Amino acid sequence: MDLSVATHFGQGQDYGELKAEQLLELVDDSGATGIRDGVSWRLIETEPGVYDFSDFRTSYMPLVDGYDLDITLTLMPHGNPLYDDGETVTSEEGIAAFARFVEALLAEFPEIKRIVIGNEFNGLDGRFTSGAATTRSIPERAAIYTEILKGVSDTVSESYPDVEIGGGALHSVATGYVKALIDAGAFEYMDSLDIHPYGLEPSELGVALAHLNSILATLLEEQQPSIVITEFGRSAVTDDPLSNASYLAKAVAVMSANGVTEASWYALLDEDWSGSPDMGLYDKPTTENEMLDGFRFVESILAGAQDSVALDLGPGIEAYDFGNGTWLVWGSAQDISFSGTNLVIRDAGGAIIDAPDRIGDTPVYVQGSDLSVTPVEGPGALITDSFYDWDLASDPEGPWSYHLLKVVNGTETEIALQVLEGQTYMSESWNPYLGNNWSRPFFMTADTMAPAAFGNQGTNDRATLEKFTAESDGPIDIVGSWSVSENSVDGIIVEVRLNGETLSTQTVTGDFAIVVRALEVSVGDEIDFIVHDGDTPKGDFTTRHIRLFESDSSLSTEQFLSDHLGADVIEGNETLEAEVVLDYTSNQSIDAGAGGIQSLNLVSSESDSLVTVTEASAAEPNRGELVADAPGQDSQLFGTSGDDTLTGYDGDDTLWGGAGADVFVFTPDGGVDTVVFRREAEGDRLDFSALDISYSDLVVTETGRGLEVAVQTQEDGLTDIALLKHLDADGFDALQDHGLLIF
Repeated sequence: MDLSVATHFGQGQDYGELKAEQLLELVDDSGATGIRDGVSWRLIETEPGVYDFSDFRTSYMPLVDGYDLDITLTLMPHGNPLYDDGETVTSEEGIAAFARFVEALLAEFPEIKRIVIGNEFNGLDGRFTSGAATTRSIPERAAIYTEILKGVSDTVSESYPDVEIGGGALHSVATGYVKALIDAGAFEYMDSLDIHPYGLEPSELGVALAHLNSILATLLEEQQPSIVITEFGRSAVTDDPLSNASYLAKAVAVMSANGVTEASWYALLDEDWSGSPDMGLYDKPTTENEMLDGFRFVESILAGAQDSVALDLGPGIEAYDFGNGTWLVWGSAQDISFSGTNLVIRDAGGAIIDAPDRIGDTPVYVQGSDLSVTPVEGPGALITDSFYDWDLASDPEGPWSYHLLKVVNGTETEIALQVLEGQTYMSESWNPYLGNNWSRPFFMTADTMAPAAFGNQGTNDRATLEKFTAESDGPIDIVGSWSVSENSVDGIIVEVRLNGETLSTQTVTGDFAIVVRALEVSVGDEIDFIVHDGDTPKGDFTTRHIRLFESDSSLSTEQFLSDHLGADVIEGNETLEAEVVLDYTSNQSIDAGAGGIQSLNLVSSESDSLVTVTEASAAEPNRGELVADAPGQDSQLFGTSGDDTLTGYDGDDTLWGGAGADVFVFTPDGGVDTVVFRREAEGDRLDFSALDISYSDLVVTETGRGLEVAVQTQEDGLTDIALLKHLDADGFDALQDHGLLIF
């Protein structure tokens, strides 16, 4: 794979004529194989059919002759006021004029290796498309683009067969737009597919490119394009000047492994005026950025190397072999060991460092022969990572599988997710993701998700469900973090289940984490991580990261959680709004019929004891006793397997039923408690006996939030005491008829 760099000689300013030779020397010194730049049609053709290349911005190309650099030019088919009122050309006359301009350009400058027609043509930036080409219809925009591409190809292909025509001009790995281009016949007129893969982490980019390749493989062999990335890059983090060198190394590895033939780093110089000010190899022509060493080192690795090959070194590990005694390794934070003959470890800048005993998201180069990278085994070993082990083409049988949990009036149905193409519609993700054609805007990616709803709360919901299926027996530790957008109206509900039985349910309105210690699992056991919407799914965009480990009793829960938060994919969540800890180290059972968890503490950042669960009583050995004990707090109680009693005291508590015949107890000191009937009725009861009231004192009202229950007072007023989810007035009457209301 060739690695070039983006310049702006076609725009002048910092790349003006007086600086050109100096800047090309910098390009040459970096090791870049070429430059990607552009010229303006408007500057060259100011009279119909007359082409003037006297301006330096339109005639700099011969300067590369002395540097052995290839040139890729991006040419935008709009902005010339002589045609189509300066809009993106769509008329026959305008397209023909643009094609003749391209022909004149190639005739004038034989140095040009590749032309790319358009820049982010599928995007929303008015600098790149205008007029009819801004249609939000993906098929229509693809058809317009194909006509322009055809016009250029028909005009220059035979006369300039050695000049590569780049097409697509994509922002993102927009596979839905690619399919629209296929339908429009665009691939008959391009040699390479041009992409700017912004918005994806390198691990996600590898998955997206692999899926893109599967689509391109359906084309006729003679129409299958190479993939060229004419822009990729990332601004350095202020306190980590090598952060963009790390991104560069990882991105190059995954691009090379997925058939990218050339990629152009954006850019040669920093653009301090932009929203990404520190992307350049140089701050100024006289000042190198720290990432430049990383760029040079990558170039040295790529020189003469084969395409990189992905290695399977274990869960949560990203590793690529460049075929010349060099590997690149990063991944989920975990202990690891390195070995090999003449072993050398380098950082992203290429500097030699001591071999680390842990890896993380920052990559390291591993050089030598007979190389081996081995993750730790035994207690503390990583079992899986929801981000690094994500795959659009995952095996639906496990270990990870992805589902939509359809909840209609309390009845649940699991539906396996399918790949939905990026930018099938302009308003959706522009990169491929998992979803369901009938449940938009529901979606799931490697690190983000959003549930959906199509009725009143609980009547027709679509929750996200990630299912991990255990592949070995033994105790495991789990840590997961979720962060819901500040635009969420009422937050999300995060639920964790083991074999269908709820372990934890928590309303999340900010940053949240759950830790589960020493949970016993057997081969085939299923752990579900579910995200429900609250009363509404509006704004429920959620980031999450889940990791499972072989249980390690020597590691404190505090350290276990801290290690995760310091290495997860969620930015700025070191201070949590809430956290839940489930500790099974005392051999507590959660077997069905065992009365739920016998003894544990659920800890939040707001109270020392959010929920206390006492042991089952001798009189009812299958009944677990769950009591809210957080003065001044609104608690979450959840029933697990068995027959549980859930009691809310101070605060507006939420009581979640599980399997079995649960009893929900209302007390005089309680607020307005919410009872969520998550499953079909199994003899669940509502206990109002402590309130000294009768059935005739109750007034029930159906609302969009659920069934409101109030008490008629002597003053002829009403006092709200409960909100019942997934239950209507007829269902409430049925509970009374069957003796399930206790007074």
